Amino acid sequence: MKITNYPSKTRLASGGKLKIEKLTVLTFIFIFAVSFLLFYPSLNYYFFQDDWFVLNWARTNDLLSFFEFRTDVIYWRPISMPLFFWINRNIFALEPFGYHGVTFLFHILSALLSGYIIFLIFRSKVASILTTFFYATASFHFMSLSWLSLSWNAIGNFFTLIAIYFYLTQEKNKNIFLVISLIFFLVALASTEFALVFPLLIIFVELFRTNFSLLRALKRGMILISISSLIAIVYLFIRFLLFPIPSNEEYAIVIDGRVFNNYFWYLAWLINLPEVLKYQIQLTNLSAPKDPTFLEPFRAYSYPLLTSSFIFALALSALFINSSVIRKMKVLIATFIFIALALSPVIFLPSHSFPYYLTMASIGFLVFIGYILSNIFKKSTSKINLLLTILLQDKL
Repeated sequence: MKITNYPSKTRLASGGKLKIEKLTVLTFIFIFAVSFLLFYPSLNYYFFQDDWFVLNWARTNDLLSFFEFRTDVIYWRPISMPLFFWINRNIFALEPFGYHGVTFLFHILSALLSGYIIFLIFRSKVASILTTFFYATASFHFMSLSWLSLSWNAIGNFFTLIAIYFYLTQEKNKNIFLVISLIFFLVALASTEFALVFPLLIIFVELFRTNFSLLRALKRGMILISISSLIAIVYLFIRFLLFPIPSNEEYAIVIDGRVFNNYFWYLAWLINLPEVLKYQIQLTNLSAPKDPTFLEPFRAYSYPLLTSSFIFALALSALFINSSVIRKMKVLIATFIFIALALSPVIFLPSHSFPYYLTMASIGFLVFIGYILSNIFKKSTSKINLLLTILLQDKL
């Protein structure tokens, strides 16, 4: 009688898991490669406009002055602007390639962090990988990666994501991790004023983790939400009362219909529609484009742009198909409110609106997309893993 030795279930499972993990690593390498191919031209841009102002500031070597509140500039970003330029200047002198390389590193690390955070929230590898890809390739990053004075976007977002990561993993060592999360929030706030939305971001994340129970969300994050909110209030008091920011010309605050128009275009840019559309299409009267050839520079990127827009539209459709009416409304309202609040520093400045301001708002958008994708693939993930295991078993 012939006896056939079959691989044990334990060996099959562990080997299949190892192959799947390798496939995941290769997927992230692919995402890095695509992001690099899209943004590598940004590595060649020389210093421009505000770069020279910050470089001259960094040349003073007066580190304490980096942290002073000034009334001649609209921002307070000591870590991500003067300190960033000071450190890079001491390493790379006036070779901008190194500066860009550091910024791109922050960008890629932020993409990986955003994907891992989605995994921590929804426990879906597919949703994690896809949201990592969306973040890494989003068109609104191009200006932040090209103009060194906008590196604060990538840096501030990175520290915000680190703060969220430690908050989500606090079960391992609650008190220490909460303190670490708070420290990174302070670093993020010293890198970008958009980090003011951090306590709201914690609430937003907890809404998805508590089946959209606001009371439970507030209770779960009460300590960090309370402390970070107090810090945000103190920050606003300093910036608007003690050291008021300039608010004239393009920084003049407007409260009228233009705010809604501004918000619409930010949403459009969030799904990778070209920025130039805002200046060619009038929403009020749906007039024809002023320049019929305005989309010509985007012809090479038309397929990626259309694909990402289609995926986002498909995900939105899936929300309406797979959820109850009340659930749909809760998800949509929470997402739109968070994006609006994340844009609050600029949403009332219709004369000063640019896609790069979407970096912080994109975190909430990715959570929204991650939620939809995780629901879509929740039932199929185990089947996909089983299929991959079967396909790979003959290589064990």
